[in-house]
Amino acid sequence: MKILSKILLVIFSVFLSISCEKENIPPTCEISSPDNGEEFDVGDIITISVDAEDADGTIDEVRFYIDDIGVGSASSFPYNYEWDTKDEDDGIVKIKVSAKDDKGVVVEDEISILLNPGGEPPVAAFSANKTSLIEGESVQFTDQSTNEPTGWQWDFGDGSTSTSQNPSHTYTTAGTYEVSLTVTNTTGSDSETKSGYITVITNGGETGTVTDIEGNVYKTITIGTQEWMAENLKTTKYNDGTSIPLVTGVTEWSNLTTPGYCWYDNDETTYKDTYGALYNWYTVNTDKLCPSGWHVPTDTEWTELENYLIANGYNYDGTTTGNKIGKSLAATSGWNSSSGVGDVGNDQSSNNATGFSAFPGGRRYYYGNFGNVGNNGLWWSSSEGSTSDAYYRNLSYYGYSLGRDSVNKQRGFSVRCLRD
Repeated sequence: MKILSKILLVIFSVFLSISCEKENIPPTCEISSPDNGEEFDVGDIITISVDAEDADGTIDEVRFYIDDIGVGSASSFPYNYEWDTKDEDDGIVKIKVSAKDDKGVVVEDEISILLNPGGEPPVAAFSANKTSLIEGESVQFTDQSTNEPTGWQWDFGDGSTSTSQNPSHTYTTAGTYEVSLTVTNTTGSDSETKSGYITVITNGGETGTVTDIEGNVYKTITIGTQEWMAENLKTTKYNDGTSIPLVTGVTEWSNLTTPGYCWYDNDETTYKDTYGALYNWYTVNTDKLCPSGWHVPTDTEWTELENYLIANGYNYDGTTTGNKIGKSLAATSGWNSSSGVGDVGNDQSSNNATGFSAFPGGRRYYYGNFGNVGNNGLWWSSSEGSTSDAYYRNLSYYGYSLGRDSVNKQRGFSVRCLRD
């Protein structure tokens, strides 16, 4: 009997204990931000904030879901998640959150928001560091598009393409090429096409030869609509076969008012083949100096060459304004060295984009002395500046432009001939 009484007492105590325990209160969970139905643009960063509480315990974890895919969690207040929408598609998106208390009870809340495409469609634009080049040279293209494009599709016109933002491309075949760029972002796309944008000339620029009255053969180069000799003239006879007076003496040279020529330092063996002869302007003015069908260029024709090269990207920096074309005309060797950016004498391996192959043949001063071989190349025009002066062009090892000036006609300069 005593045993039964003890068993009944234990059962009564357990029942009493269970009946006295409090029932667990579920946590609360509500998305406080953003609002249901609120609109955003793709690319916005949205802060998802949750009010979560547990009246009789603690919140163990809050989880965040975008279209039912878990993207993050928070285990302490504040219960926030930063959602970057840059890679999301536009449209209606469901945001769901769940809160779990320390008893393992989970409650949820969800809303929907609208992602608009956002931003503006891109506007395509581009440039190139040069638009005229020789075979085997590279062009650096630069994207100048606006409204933050995220994709790029280049077509270089020679069968090659690129998806880089700022690609470099090498053209290997002479011709004229159309270049196009298509850019895209999340709101649309746009294209720019430049017809005939890139002109590639034959490597070295040689387009033929011409032979003078003495049988000297000269390479020629076409630049724009002009065909030039790619070497300095070295003839000692006019194109009618008569001899040009060779003048070696200092006094004789300084007294000349009639045609005459010489070799630099009166040394034909050293200087003829590379630098050609030096002629005074009276020789130029005979109109018989160049081979038949060719002539010494006028000042205007030299200017035409200059303008063409500038406009077509032959400046050393690829710009199309200002005279910086010296390197494009100068030969790749033979010049004294310079450290100036863009100078003819600096990085000579990058010279001669035109194939003009100008060498620094120096000059003979009006008083008969020689100077500046290696420093300067100087070439007559057929145009007078005054009764005593005539125009010429000049390249310097420490400069980047093709210079123009007029000097007295007694000086001895090199000559380049131009096809009629």
